[in-house]
Amino acid sequence: MPPTPAHFHGRSAELAKLSSLAEQTLDGTSNSSSVASIVGKPGVGKTTLAVRLAWELTERFDGPQLFVDLRGTDGKPLDPGDVLRGFLVALGENATTIPTQTNERSALFRSILITQRGLLILDNAANAAQIEPLLPGSGQIFTFVTSRNALVGLASTLQVSLDVLPHQDALEFLMSATGRPELAEDEHVEDVIELCGRLPLALRIIATLLCGWGNWSTAHLASSLRDESERLDRLSPSDVGVRASIGLSYRQLQKQARRIFRFLAAIPNATFDYRIAAIVTGMPERLIKRRLEDLVDLHLVERTGLDTVYTFHDLIRIFARERLEKEETQEQIAEIEVRLMKGLLPQALRAGRALIPAMRAKLTPKEIAAADKGHALRWLDREWPLIRGVIGLVAKHELTGDLILLLRDLERYVEMRELWRSWLELSKDVVDASERANEPLLRLLALVMKTYASARTHDIDGTREALERLDSALLEVADPRFQAEAMNAKGNGLRLLSDTKGALECFKKAYHFYDSMSEGSGRSICAHNIASAYRDLGQYDRAIEFYLEDLQGARDQKDHWSEAWTLNSLGGAYDLAGKSEDAIRVHSQAYEIFRHVDAHGFMSRCLHDLGIALQKKGEDSTAIRCHTFDLALCLARDDVRGASMALGRLGDLSLGQNDSRAAAFYDAAIDLSQASGDIDTAVTCLINRAHTAARCFTDPTPYVDAARSLLGEGILVRRRGALLVSLSQVDGVSLETRNRFLSDAIELLESVDAQTELKRARDLIDSLRDEATNSQESDHEPASNQP
Repeated sequence: MPPTPAHFHGRSAELAKLSSLAEQTLDGTSNSSSVASIVGKPGVGKTTLAVRLAWELTERFDGPQLFVDLRGTDGKPLDPGDVLRGFLVALGENATTIPTQTNERSALFRSILITQRGLLILDNAANAAQIEPLLPGSGQIFTFVTSRNALVGLASTLQVSLDVLPHQDALEFLMSATGRPELAEDEHVEDVIELCGRLPLALRIIATLLCGWGNWSTAHLASSLRDESERLDRLSPSDVGVRASIGLSYRQLQKQARRIFRFLAAIPNATFDYRIAAIVTGMPERLIKRRLEDLVDLHLVERTGLDTVYTFHDLIRIFARERLEKEETQEQIAEIEVRLMKGLLPQALRAGRALIPAMRAKLTPKEIAAADKGHALRWLDREWPLIRGVIGLVAKHELTGDLILLLRDLERYVEMRELWRSWLELSKDVVDASERANEPLLRLLALVMKTYASARTHDIDGTREALERLDSALLEVADPRFQAEAMNAKGNGLRLLSDTKGALECFKKAYHFYDSMSEGSGRSICAHNIASAYRDLGQYDRAIEFYLEDLQGARDQKDHWSEAWTLNSLGGAYDLAGKSEDAIRVHSQAYEIFRHVDAHGFMSRCLHDLGIALQKKGEDSTAIRCHTFDLALCLARDDVRGASMALGRLGDLSLGQNDSRAAAFYDAAIDLSQASGDIDTAVTCLINRAHTAARCFTDPTPYVDAARSLLGEGILVRRRGALLVSLSQVDGVSLETRNRFLSDAIELLESVDAQTELKRARDLIDSLRDEATNSQESDHEPASNQP
């Protein structure tokens, strides 16, 4: 047998199953020699697992121990008869008396082993037919068979389908193989492991790079592996690397199967439905299903939890893309991509329109009925990664008309699922395409897309850059409909940058554009944005007026999602205006609508705002229930930012009732918010944690200092000023420090004309000056003669 593998980690479940079968072989509970087949994709560690366990079993299976590489992937697999001849010679048979027929050799082999207790490893098998003559009959021979093929038809006692390593096992392997336990704390090692696809062969090569061949750093490795055009080069330092390993399986395929394998790499997503595979290959759906199963049998693609959906391992997908680009011309690749776009785009557009009541007139009654049952939304959820990739292809091929339709028809879905980061990344490709095509309208819409996405993701620098370009693009398009869209986007960008008055002016211009065109849905959107700007300015009655106009528009159009969104915003305005009962009523209505459409992210937002309104009304127990359920929803969705906000509110509700519990909530919220990059929530919770420390007669200074250090450019100017005002109110902070905080706050708030917050800051600093004056006068009073 080969040497025992070094640095073996993981595979505990597989080892347990195989060891159990070995026990059955020894104690006679198995009626015949046990056969364990280990199958899996290239480089997954099949041989390593078999050899590792075999070495553990050598003392108990102390008879013949045979190993052979059957060369099943070499194009010329070993003949079973030749393998049997080698085994028989190794077992002591005279080479001159060995039978010439394979079946006779097989019979002799079995007769020799019938009284033996040994191990047999048939490595790298081509198929079941190659293996059958080599299997022992009865007796205590434990046989391992490894193969990339599914080995359909093999009468094995146990089949283990080997997958990539779990992340922790992959990390432990790297630490052991490199002798570097400090990798457990390395900030880049997780990226390295995932970019290797947790494939054991790739990880072995990475270990070599980390401890030899130049002693690469994990940061450098992660950077080089992110480039897909170079990833296999890094993981293929020799003819035993990842590329060569996958190439052996590729060469096993028939001509048509190779073509299908290559064409699948044109799909801009690792996971795909068989219908998408039919589109890119140009094959009938019935036939492509069978061909995909052939690739599954060779572990070149994998079946997901859904029978009709398949996926590539990342490294195999990259290999397939390499073969596509080397074996097909650019014209042929373009034809495949166009075929995919023509097949998918109409479905994506119809699904997007199904979510927008004003556009449903373009759908068939059957499509409308399906949308009402949620089919369109579920389809978009399932196919969104693929749609993202296809939008990139549309931009690449500069299909201007299709891009414009996609931007307009899919924005509602992006908003419903809060996919703004994804939308921001796509906007960069679309802006580039508009520049190449020199198409003014597409350029304007692309910049509208980028401005919205930058504002929604709180990307301040990106918003500034998009607004600068948007102004120039506006000069090139005269159509009032698109002028209105651009002005609305500009208003959102200015609002993020704390230029609320400028934002309000843009929203009003867009509103009048839409009003002049009798465009109800556009006017409603602008009314909502005007209301939000008035709310920022502290003009709550005006905000409520415009939210109510937007609400009526949403109801007139039977746009339930917009209705819920506006109800929740209206609740916030009611709350700020001191109308808690109205706020509770409309927040509750919004929650019920979002619950009906299964929008968990917006349900969470409603619960958060409802809890705040309830707390102000003195209904603390119900507020606690709201924030607790909000926390559960956020944790279920891996929404770290939302979870930190919920924990912060639970801390607020505990403050004064149970200060130690409040401190625990705030500490957890601070950790989560800093981990998610939510500086605003982190600062808010640090301020409240400082209040808690002061109440418990401990020093609040560490929390005050931490909060002040985080109040940088990442927080909007207006919000930064408001937080400095809050920070000045922590008990235990010196008079001088409070004065400094308030002075800084006033300077910031004056720069954005935030009158409401500015008035409070000025009142507080006046109080501080009065307090300082009174203190000085008290110090100069004559001492009393009384004892």
